[in-house]
Amino acid sequence: MARKKKPSGAMRRGPFAFQDLERAIKLGGWKLEGHGDHPNYNHPRKSGKVQLDKKWTGIRANDTIFSSVARQASLSNRQLLQLLNE
Repeated sequence: MARKKKPSGAMRRGPFAFQDLERAIKLGGWKLEGHGDHPNYNHPRKSGKVQLDKKWTGIRANDTIFSSVARQASLSNRQLLQLLNE
C-alpha cells in the first residue's frame, strides 16, 4: 500500500524499514540477484551491488545504514530520500 505524501509537500525522513528501502532500490533500476536475510541487488548499467538486511527497522534519513545503502546504489542521500518518498 502506497503511503500518502504530506499535504505540505515535505519529504518524510523516516523511520524506514527494509521494505521501504527495497522498494526505493527497485525504483532506481536495481534487480534482485540473491535471496536470504541479506538479499543482493545488481544494476544493469552500474557496477557493484546493494546489500540489504531483512531485519532492518527504524532507519532514519541520516543514519549510517541509510548513507551506506545510498553509497552502494551510487546515489546521494537526497536522491535515495526522493525515491523513498515516491
